[in-house]
Amino acid sequence: MPRTLGNACLHRSQIDCWVDVDEPLTPYPPTPIGDVERAIGRHVAGIVPDGATVQVGVGAIPQAVLEALGGHRDLSLHSLLVDAAVTLVERGVVTSALKRLHRVRMDIGEAMGTRRLFDFIHENPLVNMEPSGFVHDPHAVAQLDRFFDRSELQRDQPLLERIAEHEHVAGDGVAHERGGQPRRRVARGAAARQRHG
Repeated sequence: MPRTLGNACLHRSQIDCWVDVDEPLTPYPPTPIGDVERAIGRHVAGIVPDGATVQVGVGAIPQAVLEALGGHRDLSLHSLLVDAAVTLVERGVVTSALKRLHRVRMDIGEAMGTRRLFDFIHENPLVNMEPSGFVHDPHAVAQLDRFFDRSELQRDQPLLERIAEHEHVAGDGVAHERGGQPRRRVARGAAARQRHG
């Protein structure tokens, strides 16, 4: 079990009951990605500027987006870490050097991956674990210049609708916030086809 740094620690006095377990953490291996996901990943990476703070989810499309960000500079990651993030840090793509809030640290609420990720986050000063109440707080997010979350895919409505005709690929279609600013709801699948003919 990795020990992370930041404000996401509990003192034993805050726990009513615990059970000691001596087992490895359950891994969440990277999702396989195909040509469609790679094309989407390249498209999304194309709208992310250098110096941005990026929030991704789990699954094939977020994996493809992270892989497509390999040519960027001075990115930061926010909220979730997966194995592909480790590669970006090792290559110097993710530095968090341009953030105003917690410069040179990634503010993370959860980590899902394999032993590689768990070893990376163990006592790593670049990883600042915070409770979700902070990580998803619109006031904290509003302090992140050039913040791009998973709903940035929704900026290209025609692309999203073409993809949604075939399968549900990512996200939940509900409004998300960008830097504290409300986002509009995006129609999915049949609803999108009915509205746009």
